[in-house]
Amino acid sequence: MKNNLENIIIKAVRYIIENSISYKKLKEKYNHNNEMHFIKVLELLFQSVNIRFETFIKELMALIISNENKFKILEEYNGKKNNKFYLSDTNIKRIDDYIAKCQYEHTADLEKEFRLLQNEIINDKGNNFIEVKCDIDLIFSDNKNIYYLEVKYNDDHDTGKFVNINKKFITTYGAIATELKNKNFKETVIPILFYFTNKKMKGNNYIPEKTNIRRGKRFFNEFLSIKYDDLEKCLSNISENKKNIEIFDELYKKIMDI
Repeated sequence: MKNNLENIIIKAVRYIIENSISYKKLKEKYNHNNEMHFIKVLELLFQSVNIRFETFIKELMALIISNENKFKILEEYNGKKNNKFYLSDTNIKRIDDYIAKCQYEHTADLEKEFRLLQNEIINDKGNNFIEVKCDIDLIFSDNKNIYYLEVKYNDDHDTGKFVNINKKFITTYGAIATELKNKNFKETVIPILFYFTNKKMKGNNYIPEKTNIRRGKRFFNEFLSIKYDDLEKCLSNISENKKNIEIFDELYKKIMDI
């Protein structure tokens, strides 16, 4: 299990490195100034990498899910940015109204209100559709349900971003649920706001914690054969892993060859 986990992590590291660096662009910049110092090349490299740890976590979680035999990744949408979907104007207003209500009013039964919103979105009869573009972090099925996950590393967002995160999450759910319904998918789409760490900064006024938010260990216990604690240990030791060191050795050699 340990070796399998390490291989999954290394694969995620390699994917992020190889898909974030444009050696062609680096070389073009270098050729404009062939006296460029190594440090400058390194600076350009870091600018081109522009990796956030959250991006790594998203790729890592996709690899972990795909490693589970009981799940199937929906490749058409998974990990894709700016997916083009359509939502009715009535659904867009419905989501806006829900966000405003949760922002300014206390909801006594958030689970009931959120479930009602989901049902209204799915059963909406509006016919004036508006194009929306949505990023989908992770989406997979178990032949009974389709799980759409918005993946965040940590629950540490400021108030302004917090509202936008929840609105984006609900809008993307509405868009993908409408799309799959129109394509005659029979599975129920379950939206989950997933935080990789167990940290809980504050309560969520928009998404019910019990049914539609998962944090760290709870998600792993409910969905995966991999143990969260084992993954944490592997991540802590990955810097000393030989294969990981080789990836960065390759990176260094490519820089020196520019």
